[in-house]
Amino acid sequence: MVAVVGNMCDHRALRLPAAPVSVTVGRHWVGRRCEAWDLGPSASEGVLLASSELLTNAVVHARTPVELSATMAYGLMRVEVHDDDQAELRADQAGELAEGGRGLFLVDALSDRWGVSTTPSGKTVWFEWAFPADHPLASSCTCGPKRYPRPV
Repeated sequence: MVAVVGNMCDHRALRLPAAPVSVTVGRHWVGRRCEAWDLGPSASEGVLLASSELLTNAVVHARTPVELSATMAYGLMRVEVHDDDQAELRADQAGELAEGGRGLFLVDALSDRWGVSTTPSGKTVWFEWAFPADHPLASSCTCGPKRYPRPV
């Protein structure tokens, strides 16, 4: 884990094996971040579901250890899942009776924005959720250079 970066900013990371149990462990870990940042039950449910989808994709398709991270800064919660698979991420259209294939569509619907960043060792799939304007953590913090602009 990474220590608290600043007064109202936090970044934590967790390394998980390429195993189905990692989805459950990661989901509980993100849940603890949601509680610590006082997201509330409604927002937490969406963040947890989107996190589970990213973790499931990494475990099922990449089959490599993953690094899960959660960052709270500048009025945003950003969740990232990095795997060591360099295969391009595809958001396929699932058939009506298909058991899978809807994960990234769910992430898109639940988050303010999401994306994929390639790295020399693989890829990082991420999503951001903006705190409501009336939430105490919605205001900007002073924890370093602004990396993630707030969605409009």
